[in-house]
Amino acid sequence: MCSSDLKRDSALWLLHNVCGNKKHPLPLRLAAARCVGGSAADVMEELAAALGKAKDAAEQVVLLDAMALAGRTALLHAGAILPLLDSKDELIAERAAMALAKLAVPDGIGKTIALLARSSGQTRMRVASALEVLTGEQFGINTSAWQAWWQANEAAIVAAGSAKLGGGTPSHRKETNKFYYFGIPQDQSNSILYVIDCSGSMKR
Repeated sequence: MCSSDLKRDSALWLLHNVCGNKKHPLPLRLAAARCVGGSAADVMEELAAALGKAKDAAEQVVLLDAMALAGRTALLHAGAILPLLDSKDELIAERAAMALAKLAVPDGIGKTIALLARSSGQTRMRVASALEVLTGEQFGINTSAWQAWWQANEAAIVAAGSAKLGGGTPSHRKETNKFYYFGIPQDQSNSILYVIDCSGSMKR
């Protein structure tokens, strides 16, 4: 078996046995998604198909992160991500916006602006950052500015495609990143419990 076949088989095993397995803790599933995302060129169709079938919120988040890590490799499969911008779960919609920014999807701009308009709190800041990465513009959470810019530039951007998209920098990078711990959002709950194992077995 050649190394490329082994890489594909390994990514598929992680995709089917870890990423979508509710028995595994979320940090492990996110770590597996990073590996799958790094091998996405070999398993892109399977990854997009899994996202299209996923119903569990945690599984959708894990697979969206894998798509985001795949970057432009996943551009042809962005259709699996776009509907998730309309999710009633803010975390899923937010992660979808982040993935579309990494993929540089022109069709995601208008819908992400609409998501920004109905978002609040830290979700709104992260959606704004996704827009800034996607477009290269820096209007922050100013929905009116985004809407005016899109109205003036939509035709030209759609005509140009993804070539000039996806290279922006978030204006609130530190603010948007500090609310995550190992990929898990820390501002979505008022009752987070951390359990630290200090038993002797952890010293081995």
